Amino acid sequence: MVRNNYYHMNKLFYTGFLDTRVLATLHAVNNNCIPKNFKLMTLLNHFGIPFVEKELHGALYDIQKTRELFMEVEKML
Repeated sequence: MVRNNYYHMNKLFYTGFLDTRVLATLHAVNNNCIPKNFKLMTLLNHFGIPFVEKELHGALYDIQKTRELFMEVEKML
């Protein structure tokens, strides 16, 4: 039985990640253009990514838009 505190558990999975908010922050600081906040809608506006406001906060839509944001920011870094 594998438990949450199993010593080797973390060695079985890649735990590194790239956070879209962190990447957006790096881009903003590097280019001296810091947005008002780092909410999804603000970042989509800031990077010129079109979206439908009433669709925001839907799980799948947010995932799709976050992916678009990630791809856009990644190109700029």
